[in-house]
Amino acid sequence: VIVATPYKLSFDYLKVCAEVEAASDEALAMHPSLPLFSIGHSAGSLLHLLSDCLLRPPQRAGAVLVCYNNRPAEGAIPLGAVAPVAKTLNDEGPLQDAIRDALARTRKLAEDATIEVAASGAAPRSFGSEFLTIAAEGFEVVEQVPDLFVDVAEGAKEFFPSVEQNKELFAS
Repeated sequence: VIVATPYKLSFDYLKVCAEVEAASDEALAMHPSLPLFSIGHSAGSLLHLLSDCLLRPPQRAGAVLVCYNNRPAEGAIPLGAVAPVAKTLNDEGPLQDAIRDALARTRKLAEDATIEVAASGAAPRSFGSEFLTIAAEGFEVVEQVPDLFVDVAEGAKEFFPSVEQNKELFAS
């Protein structure tokens, strides 16, 4: 049984961990006798470690942590470039409405173009089956960017727990 638990990006890793754990608990309850293995990439690796250390006793039979990421926000997000844009987009007004509308239309055009290329017969077969899935997941991640912009506009500058807090926690 494989349970994939998507999560919404946030500066508050503990909130994300709690949401992921809540979402996965239902599936885990349906299969209590199966061993639990975790697989995480980048921030997903970090979330698994935080969950085991802070939210629940480790009950995993094993974990695969790929490209573990414990970088500070400035290293993961170009905050200097994002902050002015985030503040502008977070405001209300006709300009902001037009920008949000343009972003939504651009996403729709990209989705439609991806589907059209896959259906055209000009693309390799794997394009239709594999690439469409990857593209759809990518579009979902892009949809989360405005919420992160709001966090930046409201003053978010670092992930919580911080890099140093994580290092201390994981060393213990």
